[in-house]
Amino acid sequence: TRFGTRIYVPASKESTDVEPEEESFPELEDPLGEEPDETEPAEEPVEESEETEDKEG
Repeated sequence: TRFGTRIYVPASKESTDVEPEEESFPELEDPLGEEPDETEPAEEPVEESEETEDKEG
């Protein structure tokens, strides 16, 4: 069944070498659970920006 997946995901031919089955699934479920996590850290840098101004001044 592994070979079938390789031909089923021709778009990710390059990624197929690594793991198409594991990359195809996580890509759909990861973004939903990882995106929120990454969105929070993105807000942290904003606070750091204010700290940088204090250090400069």
